[in-house]
Amino acid sequence: MSEPDAGTTRASDGVPSSGAARLRARQETWHRLEGLLARVEGAGLHALSHDELREFGRLHRRCTSHLAQARAGRRDKALIAYLNQLVLRSHNTIYRTPSRPVARNVVGFLVRGFPAACQRNAAFIWAAVLLTLVFGSGAFIATYNNTRLAGAFVDERILSSINVEDFGDHTVVTEEGDWVKPEFASYVMWNNIRVSILCFASGVFFCIPTVLLLIVNGFMVGALAGLCHAGGVGLRFWAFILPHGVIELTAIFIAAGAGLRLGYSLIAPGRHTRRDSLALAGREAILLALGVLPMLVVAGMIEGFISPEQIPDQVKLVFAGVMGTLMMVYLCRPIAQADLSRAG
Repeated sequence: MSEPDAGTTRASDGVPSSGAARLRARQETWHRLEGLLARVEGAGLHALSHDELREFGRLHRRCTSHLAQARAGRRDKALIAYLNQLVLRSHNTIYRTPSRPVARNVVGFLVRGFPAACQRNAAFIWAAVLLTLVFGSGAFIATYNNTRLAGAFVDERILSSINVEDFGDHTVVTEEGDWVKPEFASYVMWNNIRVSILCFASGVFFCIPTVLLLIVNGFMVGALAGLCHAGGVGLRFWAFILPHGVIELTAIFIAAGAGLRLGYSLIAPGRHTRRDSLALAGREAILLALGVLPMLVVAGMIEGFISPEQIPDQVKLVFAGVMGTLMMVYLCRPIAQADLSRAG
């Protein structure tokens, strides 16, 4: 490899003025840095002594200077590539953020990060709740007063599977036996995850698909509730729905809130360009979407193992109340200001 112009060499490098001797001295510097890097990359910075750590910093700065000189001289491209790779490795080693165990990151996110993200985006989540309640209430009133209207709000395949007269007494889970329950819970879990992902991802189209999904979901739940109340089995309906529904619906509201956040960033980008506004909103939306996944897993397990069981309705409703209270405490409890102000 060729050497950069001798005239550009810094006197502080402490190398001889002779070109060949200067090149040998610099090569010794590079090789020494490579040796220290190999030890650090193999066992971490704690593999170096205190003096070696200080030497590591000096060698990095010296090699950075050598790279700048080589680039200025426009000499050997192979030398420039070698020094660039060496400096990049040492820079990443010095300035990288110490990694934390994955489990610790996950726990920190679930304990603080996700609730803080929900509180920062509470307006969008409550907008999703309000949309569902408004259209769900309309479907409930219409269906309660005229059960024949249920078909206007609920898919016929779902309606045909419901027998209001013995609602909840017989389910596919209890009739087929215990071996069906894990499979049923898995199906429910992935179906809910799919719906939540749609609510989240489709928001990027200026909120419109997310709003439509919320309206359809509100229509379905409201119409089913109205149908069951009209048939005199309202208590049994809520005892079947709420144990898993308090978590499942909240998860869908949060996912929809993430979608609304994405769409709103395009509708009202403020001082940013739409691209930058979407990028900022995307980081927040992803936090919300990630936090929803474990909620849906829990809801799916409850829906598969508890909701269909022949447990007294009052017990199921108490269970739903306890789960809802715990969830609200988890999401709405006071969060440190540092976490609340940390977006993305």
